[in-house]
Amino acid sequence: MNEGELVQTGGQVAYEILRARILSGELAAHATLREQALAQELGVSRTPVREALRRLDTAGLVEFVPNRGATVLAWSREQIRETYFVRASLESRAAGLAAARIEPVDLKLLSLLIERMEQFVLSTDDVGIATLARLNAQFHHTIVVAADSAQLLALTQSVVRVPLMASTFRAAGAQYRARSNHHHRDILTALESGDCVWAEVAMRAHILAARNMVTNDTESSQAVATRPEPELAEAARFTT
Repeated sequence: MNEGELVQTGGQVAYEILRARILSGELAAHATLREQALAQELGVSRTPVREALRRLDTAGLVEFVPNRGATVLAWSREQIRETYFVRASLESRAAGLAAARIEPVDLKLLSLLIERMEQFVLSTDDVGIATLARLNAQFHHTIVVAADSAQLLALTQSVVRVPLMASTFRAAGAQYRARSNHHHRDILTALESGDCVWAEVAMRAHILAARNMVTNDTESSQAVATRPEPELAEAARFTT
């Protein structure tokens, strides 16, 4: 592997780690990300870290200034609501297509993911919350892939995920998380039935419910926007 490939690989790893921390809320709005400190922490040189920060800037998650590092951006209530509306449109369409195309093996996987998520809806610790988010991401991604639409897959991956504020996720508590997983069961039942309209409606309701929970908390927390809505950029994690 040549030097360029090493930098590219290191940059990808750094990008994924930092992106996951931002989206989980571990790195909160206004947090400062220093190249040298991150390079030491991640065990890479400053070059791949700089590349990762540039990508995060393009994705609308940080504001990057060369040689100075980056700052995690805050999101306004309206920005968050608009992102969820876009997600609801794209993922509900994906669910509708998946209802007619999904394979039995994927239905079984979705059922297993729901059962595993149920084990963590009462979690309050970081590990439990992170595990729940990861399983939730896999649930949504499985459905989008099952839609068998390259265009939809690309579009859903282009929508930046709203960073989950740890306080919001915990404040919502077990009641919200249990209700969210109940929505997952409704979506699965619709997919199993092959009812495209039901699957679309179930997915849309699920995402809009998440929108209301997040934006209501954001409003009460008086979140402040730091710049206009960024261009919709890459993201592979589905969090509702």
